[in-house]
Amino acid sequence: MYNNEAKQYLLVTDEAIMERIQSGEIRMMSQLFQRHQVSLYNFFYHMNRDKGLSEDLTQNVFERMIKYRSSYESKVNFKSWMFRIARNVSNDHWRKKKFKTSSDIEHHENVLHSDCAIRRMEGKEKWEILQKVMHQLEDETREIILLTRIEKLKYAEVAKMYNVTEGAIKVRVHRGLKQLKNLYNQSYTS
Repeated sequence: MYNNEAKQYLLVTDEAIMERIQSGEIRMMSQLFQRHQVSLYNFFYHMNRDKGLSEDLTQNVFERMIKYRSSYESKVNFKSWMFRIARNVSNDHWRKKKFKTSSDIEHHENVLHSDCAIRRMEGKEKWEILQKVMHQLEDETREIILLTRIEKLKYAEVAKMYNVTEGAIKVRVHRGLKQLKNLYNQSYTS
């Protein structure tokens, strides 16, 4: 059985923890780190396929959350705020490196770590093709697919991240998935 402290940990929302951090309880960030480090790491790893870089970028997100804690609004979903910061951290990194991820498909193989996607793959060959064609998508399209399909963020949350309408995100996801399917089919039949 859980002790009382463990029960409280499970019952406290990310938003409530963030409010406590805003009021000066910085040590509470460790709970958010425990809850979200794997998700953030996977997000970065999907985008750049570099373990060390993904670890560094994940750490940078938590540092920025502390630094910019006053910008968090309690009415905003914590996870979407966190991924907005993650996108900024990633963009800042690549801007500093003067490197455009979509120009280097080999270095940036994206892996869809979704149980559903894995179950649909009939073999290693098909899985490898899917990994490669994901990087033929534009960075933004790949990122939106990861946020909506893998991280399960709502369209409205992702729309706020990109400063567009929810409908625009739905269209981008639909077009991205259609493009992914076409690229996959072309690669598989080749």
